[in-house]
Amino acid sequence: MVAWIFCYSQFNVDVLSVESAAKSMNQVRNDYIFYKGAFEDSSQNALWQYMVDYFTDRYLKEAMRILNTEALDAETRFSIRLYCHGTVAMTREWLLNDNITPADAIVRMMFTSLPEPLKSH
Repeated sequence: MVAWIFCYSQFNVDVLSVESAAKSMNQVRNDYIFYKGAFEDSSQNALWQYMVDYFTDRYLKEAMRILNTEALDAETRFSIRLYCHGTVAMTREWLLNDNITPADAIVRMMFTSLPEPLKSH
């Protein structure tokens, strides 16, 4: 159920738009109690793992679209997965420990680390 709520909230987010991603991050902050509990859960079906898989899939599809290909090389797939692990971890850290930095600043910092194929959109 937690994963469904997260997925539903992300359905219309443009993962390559700072503005759209920042709006989504603000919503995460607005739903602090829900996400705090979800991020603290380390069970087999933890939200953070679902988020990594969800965003990896979205970014892989975006990279294939941008590169006009149906398959990505191992290095690109790795860099996208690494990016997703990092951004999910930093989102968790931001939500639980940072009451100062605005969402758009966090998203802009994350976007500086986007894998190269995704930067060229």
